[in-house]
Amino acid sequence: MGAAAVTVARPLLEAALVADEAVEMWIEQFALELRTAMFLTGSRTVSDLGRVTPVLTGALWQWLHQPTVFESR
Repeated sequence: MGAAAVTVARPLLEAALVADEAVEMWIEQFALELRTAMFLTGSRTVSDLGRVTPVLTGALWQWLHQPTVFESR
């Protein structure tokens, strides 16, 4: 849970530096996006999201499959 907690903590702390209302808005937006992702993937629980195979298309797919600039040695 460590990396996931850090992923959530930073933007939440940044909102906390602005105002209490900013924290509430951030949490509401995060919850909405999480529920949307769960709905779109058919996930019943947050844990189910980790088992979903991502589908990448368009520019993101092209970027991920471009030739590498640096070769590992």
